[in-house]
Amino acid sequence: MARAGVQGRKAVLYGAITVVVTLMIAFAVGEFVLHQQRLGIEGSDNLDKGLFAYDPDLGWRLQPGWSGRHRHHDFDVAYKIGANGFRGNFRAARTRVAIVGDSFTFGFGAGVGQTFPELLDQMDPDRAVMNFGVPGYSTDQEVLLIEEVLPAYKPDLVLLVVYLGNDIADNMRLFPLQLDNAKPYFELADGQLIRRNNPVPKQRKPAHERGVHLGQIILAGSGLRPGFLQATLGRSETLRRLGLDFTPDVDLRDHFQRRQQRPLALFQALVLRARAAVVARGSQFGIILLAGRSFVQKPQGLSAQYQEFLRQSVSAWAAKKKIPLADTAGLLQSRFLDGQRGDYYANEGHLTVRGHKVVARFIARWIKNRSEFRN
Repeated sequence: MARAGVQGRKAVLYGAITVVVTLMIAFAVGEFVLHQQRLGIEGSDNLDKGLFAYDPDLGWRLQPGWSGRHRHHDFDVAYKIGANGFRGNFRAARTRVAIVGDSFTFGFGAGVGQTFPELLDQMDPDRAVMNFGVPGYSTDQEVLLIEEVLPAYKPDLVLLVVYLGNDIADNMRLFPLQLDNAKPYFELADGQLIRRNNPVPKQRKPAHERGVHLGQIILAGSGLRPGFLQATLGRSETLRRLGLDFTPDVDLRDHFQRRQQRPLALFQALVLRARAAVVARGSQFGIILLAGRSFVQKPQGLSAQYQEFLRQSVSAWAAKKKIPLADTAGLLQSRFLDGQRGDYYANEGHLTVRGHKVVARFIARWIKNRSEFRN
């Protein structure tokens, strides 16, 4: 009897071990398959060559007359650049609006006629909306574009799109986080903007810069380091797809208050310079806030906290300076929390065609309701 009992317990133990080992093998196999799928998705980004050209003043520009396709796991769209070096229909109208921004304004993932500037242009025959979005630009390059390029187009209203994900961080850098090209930049000394990298060198990003990502910038000086188990679980593709988040549960507002003062001061000086250039030509000026997918879909995450801090800081400062501001970041987050999904591509991260429509409608209402923008 005793011998049978021992054998029974061993059988149960062996059975349990077999189940655990089988589950571990299944998890490992599943993790491998999902990881390979993820690598395939990340490697699917394929933009036809020739869109960008070197520019000694701005770092890079769009190649006039270029047309090509942008293929990704999430989309397959065509882009067309006009003879003037920008997307969209630049037409004559009673009122002319210039929208200046980066790849979100340019419209990565949106085909011809589908970007929010083009959709705005289609809404009112008396209001021409011009798309001056250039992928990779940060506020410093956008200010130079406003000063040097826009005067020829005589806009009545200039809207500067501020992408909260990396614009303010990139203003501090010789190389943007997401591109390998050198860029012009400014230093703020005794309240004065001093331009550097003029002309911009044909220099590629050095190896030690290529590994820098926004997460490192966000956490720099915070002392926050994820533990080994937390970091390991955070890298699991299986757990990520199950919606499990292992981001440290910490409030970084005090950290941002200390570390973001210099970037914000530089950003504010750049915006004031842009506004001064626009107002000097008798035009109106405003800001559009746009956030990344992480801000919208993971409001408690580190990236979302960073963007929320910048959102609140820029909004409060703009109100103080009486600069009109449209907060599409808050709009898109509210839509997601209300169950309205699909404004961002699930993998690539830019606005979907639906997202562009949402932003266009919001900006159209905002312009209509601003008394200073009325003719």
